[in-house]
Amino acid sequence: MLKSLHIENYALIRLLDVDFVDGFTAITGETGAGKSILLGAIGLIAGNRADFGVLLNKEQKCIIEGHFYLEKELYEKFFSENDIDFDGDVIIRREISPSGKSRAFINDTPVQLTILKELGDNIINIHSQHETLLISESRFQMQILDAYCGNNTLVNDYSSVYKQYLESKSNIVSLKNLIEKQSSDADYWMFLYKELEDASISVEEEMELRQEQDILTNAEKIGEGIFGSLQLLSESEDNVQIKLHKIIQLMQQTMQYLPALESLSDRMNQAIIEISDIADSLSKMKELSESNPERLEYVNNRLDEYNRLLHKHKVSEVAQLIAIKEEIALKQTDNASLKDRLEAEEKKLESFVGELEILSKELDKNRNSHAAAFSESVVEILSQLGMPNASFKIAIDKLNDFGPDGINTAKFMFTANKGESLKELGSVISGGEMSRVMLAVKSMIMMQNMLPTIIFDEIDSGVSGVIAAKMGNILKNLSKNHQVIAITHLPQIASKAEEHIHVVKTDAGDKMETQLYKLEYESRVEVLAQMISDENISDSAIEMARELLSH
Repeated sequence: MLKSLHIENYALIRLLDVDFVDGFTAITGETGAGKSILLGAIGLIAGNRADFGVLLNKEQKCIIEGHFYLEKELYEKFFSENDIDFDGDVIIRREISPSGKSRAFINDTPVQLTILKELGDNIINIHSQHETLLISESRFQMQILDAYCGNNTLVNDYSSVYKQYLESKSNIVSLKNLIEKQSSDADYWMFLYKELEDASISVEEEMELRQEQDILTNAEKIGEGIFGSLQLLSESEDNVQIKLHKIIQLMQQTMQYLPALESLSDRMNQAIIEISDIADSLSKMKELSESNPERLEYVNNRLDEYNRLLHKHKVSEVAQLIAIKEEIALKQTDNASLKDRLEAEEKKLESFVGELEILSKELDKNRNSHAAAFSESVVEILSQLGMPNASFKIAIDKLNDFGPDGINTAKFMFTANKGESLKELGSVISGGEMSRVMLAVKSMIMMQNMLPTIIFDEIDSGVSGVIAAKMGNILKNLSKNHQVIAITHLPQIASKAEEHIHVVKTDAGDKMETQLYKLEYESRVEVLAQMISDENISDSAIEMARELLSH
């Protein structure tokens, strides 16, 4: 149960501390006084998303802290799994900074919002006015039925597998599309690969061919250069070697007069040896100067093939051609890999289908076995709420395939009048009837579940008088096993509460602020009389207020 609530700098609330009893608490106040603000603050500690706009003072952080007492055996597993200290008392805190950053704590342990939401969903149920409108929607009706059946774990397990099932189906479609696309292109890619493979291209060969092409194309010029060089080096009558020998002879004749010439003579001998070696190398190159039209034609044709492939693939280097060939080969490998992935994904899908079949059948069984009892109980409560001729039934249909809620759809069928055929609830129900149906439904859910706290925001919309009093009795009866907090405009409901909190908007000078007051008997009489009178409080209104509190 919620023992206390501390609020700082939230909406119209500067600072507020309020304690709650474990039975039935009514919260009243004029429209706009801040009752829904209180509900919003409780929603934040239950895991709802925060909004920077809720800060009263935009330069200070907002703090909302709720103190709960929870039965240890029911919640010990959650706290253990999330490594949070727990001894029954639980303090949940939300902080919203001026920068808009939100933080959540459970017993001073920082937690992700998803963790807080998980705990919040299991300790408090907030019925909003929006939820009453949702009761006409099929999926919300299914959620109500599942809550009554105690299907929470089954629904969570099913939803988890269903999400994976949808992802797997999507993956299979994507893989099949990829495989189909690659298969349609396979012949083309195979042709390109075979063309490059048959061409036997290599960076080294292309370089050698271009060098050879230069030599063969310029054979005549090469021959002239080599022949001329050989003539000067060794073949003419007055070649370099003959002249060097003459120089050495002159040096040797002069050495006896100038010994230093000996080393120079040795160097000249080395030069002759080097020149002779150069001449031999040039002689061996003579064949390069020979014209070879057949070889030149082959080289040109081979280089034309290289150039054609470079142009075709819009690249400038042979290394790029080789990379393209490897990429094409990889595409062929990828196609095989895609088929392996598809096969694995199809096996995963088959596994998910098996799990969904088991879970959906269990859900179907639970829903069908509880639907009649649920409907009968709702009719009984509606009778207590002044609708003795109402009929209510849940129509459960089967789907041909898995849906987000299993293999079923649920429709609430309803009529308020005797002898009329049942129709879908949303098409025939009035506002006052909807509030009564919602209370009946919520009562049944709370009776079946261990949620310690339920909060109603104007569940009394569209009702008054005797019906409102009966609604108050049901809330009071519900509070025997659960903590019930109800925001109400009706004195008949507020008078049934063990504790009455009145919300007032006050003038704080530069802004309006919300204040809460716990009412004692006399002030409670006054507030109830005001709710009865609307304007000036009459003696009869005060008498009626006392009468309401006496029952």
